[in-house]
Amino acid sequence: MDKLEKVVSEYIKLCEEIGFDEKLVLKDIKHIDFWLTYYANTLSSVSKSEKPTIVKGTYKAINEQAQKERLGMTAKDAIKKVNIAINRIKKCFDYISVDEMIPYKYGSRLYSRDEYLDTIITHINMHIKYLKKQ
Repeated sequence: MDKLEKVVSEYIKLCEEIGFDEKLVLKDIKHIDFWLTYYANTLSSVSKSEKPTIVKGTYKAINEQAQKERLGMTAKDAIKKVNIAINRIKKCFDYISVDEMIPYKYGSRLYSRDEYLDTIITHINMHIKYLKKQ
């Protein structure tokens, strides 16, 4: 879990350095907000032995819809939501068995708890690399 907090902190710091007024950064942080909130919702459901609501569609369609839902959202709002999502993920994580299999997206394979966390970290790291290239 420390690794997740570290990578999110690095991501936010990079966004701050580039500047939130930069259109690309604002779009990216809204994307990260969507996915971290989604991961938190999924893990929350799994931790309560409830069936999570899983996103359907292509990644392109899901991401476009997420941007539409976040029109008018400021970077400050997105960062606040990212931090809320991280805290929710941390709270749920210990209530999920290491053997629990977690869905990622409709039609994709299931992930163990630790694989799911690694996937989240990898996703954020991809965005760090992407922003550094810009």
